[in-house]
Amino acid sequence: MEIKAKTITELMEKTTRYMLGNSSSKPFRKTNSLHILDVSLYAQSCVYDLDVRSLWLYKQRWTRLIRQYIDRTELTRFTEQARSILEGEVHEGASTSMLFKDPVKKPKEHKWGGCLIGLTFHGDINNHPTITMYSRTCFMGYIAFLDAAIPYLILLKEILAGTDNISVKDIRFRWHITSMQLHAFKILPYIHQHKDLMKELRYWHRHRKGSAKSVLWKSICRWHSKIKNEYDVYGVDMLKRCKYGPLRRIEKRWLEHCGHLPKKKPDHVYLTELDFEALK
Repeated sequence: MEIKAKTITELMEKTTRYMLGNSSSKPFRKTNSLHILDVSLYAQSCVYDLDVRSLWLYKQRWTRLIRQYIDRTELTRFTEQARSILEGEVHEGASTSMLFKDPVKKPKEHKWGGCLIGLTFHGDINNHPTITMYSRTCFMGYIAFLDAAIPYLILLKEILAGTDNISVKDIRFRWHITSMQLHAFKILPYIHQHKDLMKELRYWHRHRKGSAKSVLWKSICRWHSKIKNEYDVYGVDMLKRCKYGPLRRIEKRWLEHCGHLPKKKPDHVYLTELDFEALK
């Protein structure tokens, strides 16, 4: 399956919406996730706008992501070779690549390997320069938005740093994903940032005894209802009762979003504020 868009911003929104609108029950697994296999995403330019806080995440999550997957020495080599290709200093058709580090495997984390595999770059200024990312899996509508920030920021902060004749608008983006996921409770931050999706969630919450339009939305509604019910019964002490870390984090951010707990600062974290300094 292939999804195309003009920018990375549009691509990520379009892909997330596509998954939310998927009415098929066949790709849905018991892990509370919708899985779509063998996906190719394409953007005509690498323009990307994102407020990380809109996903109920902070800069620390970006730092953990890049430390987990990127080796500074390899990033430097990839940057230098990509610049040489872009400036036409090498033979026609040359390309470079960078493998992501393999994260430390834990009993409940990275059992099947890292989510991110690697990057490639090809093309000079006159030959459709393209940065391509390869992933084993991703969580669309959630951490996938940060995954996509990696190639964007490598371009913006590393490869194109100090150049005036080319920008991220001139670079194409491709992303090949073996198994693209949308998780039923990890998508809640995204839904809470969009009025039309919240309207739909509230509707299915009111009519949850009936049949939602898809298995995915039924599961999303079930988790949303569980969080609301836990708060109604236990208040903010609901966090003490939750033993599953990923769900507890969503619950805490939901409490902050709804004003039941004070929000952490800052209110916004834009992509232009992120970099790779934490790798040094």
